[in-house]
Amino acid sequence: MPIRLLILPTIYLSLLLLTVVMCFMKNEWAMEYKRKLININLMLLLLIVVDLSVFNLRGMLLDRLIFVAFLLTSSVIFALYRKTLQSWQKIYYGLFIFYPLLAPLTFFIDRIFCVLAMSPFIVSLILPETRFENQNYELRSPVGIISSPRLQLIKKGIVTETLLGTCNNEDVVSLDISNIKVTSVTVDSTTAVIMTKVKNIKQFFTNGYSCVSTHTLTHFNYLSHHL
Repeated sequence: MPIRLLILPTIYLSLLLLTVVMCFMKNEWAMEYKRKLININLMLLLLIVVDLSVFNLRGMLLDRLIFVAFLLTSSVIFALYRKTLQSWQKIYYGLFIFYPLLAPLTFFIDRIFCVLAMSPFIVSLILPETRFENQNYELRSPVGIISSPRLQLIKKGIVTETLLGTCNNEDVVSLDISNIKVTSVTVDSTTAVIMTKVKNIKQFFTNGYSCVSTHTLTHFNYLSHHL
C-alpha cells in the first residue's frame, strides 16, 4: 500500500491522541464554546448524511475530511465537556474517543474480528487509488486489507460525482490503463472501452459487485467501428 494513502489516517490518529491529552487538562476556558462546537458537530453529521444519501461530493478527499472533522469534534466534545454532559451524551461522544483507541486491541483476540472492528475507519480514512482520470471520468481502485480488487467508474460533475458502476474482474483491474471511452449508460450498468498500450477491452461496469465478462478489441477493430 502506498505510504501517501496512509497520510489521512496518521493525521487523524495524531489529533485523536491530542484529544485524549485534553481529558487531563483544565478546560474551564472552553465552556463558552460548548454550544458552538456541538452545533458544528451536528452540521458535519448532516453533511455526511447528505453526502451518503442524496449526492456524493466530487473528489476523494473532501468527504473524508468532513468525516475526520466530525470524528474529531465528537471526541473533543467528550474531552472538554464530559463532566457537564448528560449520561446518553457521555456514552455517545465517548464512543468517538474510546472506540478508535480500543478497536485495534481486538487484534490480540482475533484477526478477523479486528478487521471488522476497524472497518469503518479503514473504509473511511484510506483513500482509493486513482487508476485513470480525465476531464469527465475517473477509475478508482479501493485500497485496504478488506478490499477485493475492483474498479469503480466515476462520472465527474461540477461539485458532485456519480458512481456509474463497479468491476471486480482481476484481469481488468490489473491493467495499465491509458484511456477510457464510455459507450452507453443504463440504470443497471455502464459499458465502456478500456484502452491500454497493448489492447482495448469492452467492459461492463455493474451497479453491484458482479462483473460481466469482457472481450478484447484490437486497436484496428476499435478504430474501424468509431471512425
